[in-house]
Amino acid sequence: MTTALFFTSSISIAQQLDLKTKIHNGKRIYQQGILPNGKPLTGIGAGNITLFGSQASCIRCHRRSAFGSTEGDLRIPAILGDILYSERNKSDKELSRRRTTGHGARPAYTDNTLLNAITQGSGADQRTLNKLMPRYQLTKNQSDAVIEYLKSLTLKTDLGVTKENIHIATIYSSDVATKDTRVMLDLLNIFIKDVNTKTRQEQKRASNSPWHKRWEYESYRTIKLHAWKLTGLPETWKQQLEKFYATQNVFAVINGISNNSWDVIHQFCNNTKLPCLFPTTELPALAQNNIYNFYYSGGIAFDAKTIASHIKKLANNTNKTVLQVYRDNIKNKTAAKILKSDLLFSKITIKNHVVKIKNSLSAAKWSELIEHYKPSIIVSWLNADDVAALNTKAVNSNSLDRLYYSYSHLGDNYSTIITKNTEKSFLAYRYMLPKRKEMHMTRATFWAKRKKIDISNEKIIGNAFFAATLFNRSIKKMRAYLKRDYLVDMIESMLENNAFHSVYPNLSLGPDQRIASKGAYILGPLSNTDHNKKQNTIWIRH
Repeated sequence: MTTALFFTSSISIAQQLDLKTKIHNGKRIYQQGILPNGKPLTGIGAGNITLFGSQASCIRCHRRSAFGSTEGDLRIPAILGDILYSERNKSDKELSRRRTTGHGARPAYTDNTLLNAITQGSGADQRTLNKLMPRYQLTKNQSDAVIEYLKSLTLKTDLGVTKENIHIATIYSSDVATKDTRVMLDLLNIFIKDVNTKTRQEQKRASNSPWHKRWEYESYRTIKLHAWKLTGLPETWKQQLEKFYATQNVFAVINGISNNSWDVIHQFCNNTKLPCLFPTTELPALAQNNIYNFYYSGGIAFDAKTIASHIKKLANNTNKTVLQVYRDNIKNKTAAKILKSDLLFSKITIKNHVVKIKNSLSAAKWSELIEHYKPSIIVSWLNADDVAALNTKAVNSNSLDRLYYSYSHLGDNYSTIITKNTEKSFLAYRYMLPKRKEMHMTRATFWAKRKKIDISNEKIIGNAFFAATLFNRSIKKMRAYLKRDYLVDMIESMLENNAFHSVYPNLSLGPDQRIASKGAYILGPLSNTDHNKKQNTIWIRH
């Protein structure tokens, strides 16, 4: 008896391991187009074109979530196991007739009919599938792996979602000014309160719905916002995040703010498969293989890349010396490192001067730096007080060809700070041009003002308002299918059509893209004071 039980248990464990292997292999085929033997997936697409590897991968059309997509009039269907193995009904709402044949309906798939769909392009009802669906060349083991992976994809809601609530978080660090944190939290809390007020009425309609209305098919939940405050050094943040998450699972992270690197939060969200939507940060983690973190822009790194690109386009830039001047903090060091890296293979000499935190940067000190380093170009990663000293008559800067500044450091008052050498001064600027930004922000600032929220920091207002509205639109469209990967796919597809874009220009996302605004302006020369005109600006894409 004991031997029999042991033998049965061993078979069960072996079967479980075999199933896990199949699901792993199927996921790799689905997402990457790589077969278990390491060779590329092969499929015959429309026009008998042979597709290989990632071109043939299922994720390209059915998306990471497997909920499908739309392209013009073409609808790519959802292929989660729970959907495939259920019959698709079409009902006549007036006569209450349901059918599983005819256009838009089908019987449930079986393993055999699904195999035929994958390899021969024949649906569960024996009809030929659209020719855009590749006919895959798979062995029995390979097709079994894909089928088992699809079966593992269920409609069960993800962590952070209950029958009544959707739990979300916003993350902020203690190095941010209390005033700025308060603005973000006030806006998110009031916005969510407004959404929840509307949801209460929808819940009532859904519970009392006649059969012929659509309310009963929708999903109405109250949104619960949790504020996660990170304190101390970033090295301790991972442990703090794990504690917050263990106390309350959340479905997504909305906005957030930090003056430090977002890297620890980025890694946490990727590791827990937690969508993190558009934080306010100058230091996003621009890592490869990022799935769950979305950013407005590349932050200070894009300022550095933009300035480097502009310098490389200069005529006669050979043998020039670029002097970067900055104070010792992570934001400035990141900018200086990236600019140096981007100019590494040019014939330009890069020199750095780090100003100690306690030292002042006077006009005399600027003159000393210019005399010592003899730069052709100065790149300033400095705030207003330090830059003001450079723009005094006491500094002899006639030998300089160009001066570059960052709007991130100087803010809206840059034109009153940079008063000297304006004909050879330029500004890295990641936002909408001033006049357009002012008009575009009206919607968010009007709403915030009406709710008695401080509107002095338009970037914080715009970023929080955008993240909240986009998340709300996405979960409404997702209806009852509250899956994190589906939210990721929804953000990718819906962002560009959002009417409000915060303070950033040209927001767009394609599949697997995670930075929405993909460049920055160079404003200048600053002697041309109207920076709403295209001839006084250059957009540099990264």
